[in-house]
Amino acid sequence: RRQDLDNDNKTISYHCVALPFPSATMADKSVSFHIEPSKSARSSCKKCKEKIQKDVLRIAHSVSYGEKKFTSYHHVKCFNKPQKVSGTSIKGMSVADFVEEYIEDPHGIFDDEDKLAEIIADIESKPPKSEKSNVYANKIATYKRA
Repeated sequence: RRQDLDNDNKTISYHCVALPFPSATMADKSVSFHIEPSKSARSSCKKCKEKIQKDVLRIAHSVSYGEKKFTSYHHVKCFNKPQKVSGTSIKGMSVADFVEEYIEDPHGIFDDEDKLAEIIADIESKPPKSEKSNVYANKIATYKRA
């Protein structure tokens, strides 16, 4: 952005210069999921916004566009199975199949069958909706009736 004073020194005009931005195509995009114990208590859950305590299991959702990588974390109970992964619909896939096929396990957490069953049950169970989302849903229902 460049700022210029006009001849009368009272008015300012701004000039915006468009810089080329390297656009990432779908071919450059990659999506991955992995489960890990939290390394510290600094990360927050993307859904409930609460801190994820140290050594608590979390699911990382990473999206890479070329050289840029974005990662968001979820509590296992807050994680929802996505409808699509990398443009492929997985709508009818069970949670157990999704966990087996798409969630990477670099720490060997899935080796324990009981822990794996607990993780699948946590993902299948949905946390109760927050008060705010219920209020919003009621407003939408009111507008639809009118």
